[in-house]
Amino acid sequence: MMNFKLIIFILLLVPLISNSQDEIRSVNVIKSNGISVGLNGVVYNKMVSNRMLFELGYGLFGPVSGVNYFITDPTQRRINYYTGISVSKNPQDPLMINLPFGVSYFAKNNFQYSFDLGIMIANNIDPNPSPWVGIKIGYRYGDDITKLNEHEKTAFRNIISGQLGGYDVVIGAIYERLLTPFLGVEAGAGAAGASLGAKIYTPSISSDHLNLHIGVTQSIGYFGWKTYFPIGVNFLTEGAYLYSVDVGPQIWHSEGDDIRPSFSIRVGKAFKTCLIYTTPYFSNPIRRAFLMMPEPFD
Repeated sequence: MMNFKLIIFILLLVPLISNSQDEIRSVNVIKSNGISVGLNGVVYNKMVSNRMLFELGYGLFGPVSGVNYFITDPTQRRINYYTGISVSKNPQDPLMINLPFGVSYFAKNNFQYSFDLGIMIANNIDPNPSPWVGIKIGYRYGDDITKLNEHEKTAFRNIISGQLGGYDVVIGAIYERLLTPFLGVEAGAGAAGASLGAKIYTPSISSDHLNLHIGVTQSIGYFGWKTYFPIGVNFLTEGAYLYSVDVGPQIWHSEGDDIRPSFSIRVGKAFKTCLIYTTPYFSNPIRRAFLMMPEPFD
């Protein structure tokens, strides 16, 4: 117990010691792509903003994916706090969830050094949850992250997609409305049920650019209520076709809140104008509510 408290103390103290180095704020060149090796295995990561990093790789327990959020800004200081969530799967456990809190150092030679403490949640560990330690050494490459949001935001705010996957929709259709270039809400129906959800995109959706999303979806079907937390990647072509794939944990509320992995694949078409604009069968208040949202984005 004393060793665990000592690690927490050091973790909190390191950024304070480094404040003297960070007093002079300068813009750091942070590359958008990275490869790391550590206790969590070999992982590819991509920074989609100066605060958010997505991971995908193969760890000690099998395939792993996750997202980290930097509490401090890596473009302004070299030593930064981060937190997040990662999900892995092994043959003995359908899903293992890690909730880390750590410190990451971005060196001038494009190397990145990270150390975190976390909580591991899994059915086959005792106790559940249990403490977890992560150490990673990585190398960054590619474009500077300050250039990620320099492209033009899309004017296509409405997306109709066909979906394959999920335990409820399975094969069905999804309608999504982009409230902002970074936030979308959606509704869907399929062979085994229906769903409602929301997504946060980073960077903003724009034509001919890759971006990522996280979100939450509530669905109901033959197997009861479920909550899905997707982590995915999207690509909108210049012709306004959207391709998307995501994976993540799904909570089955009708099965004692059992956690299982899920995924979905979508192919869709984006439009500038919502169908409600031209459909006479909706009431005037509903039409006015949609018309209050300018086309395209400001």
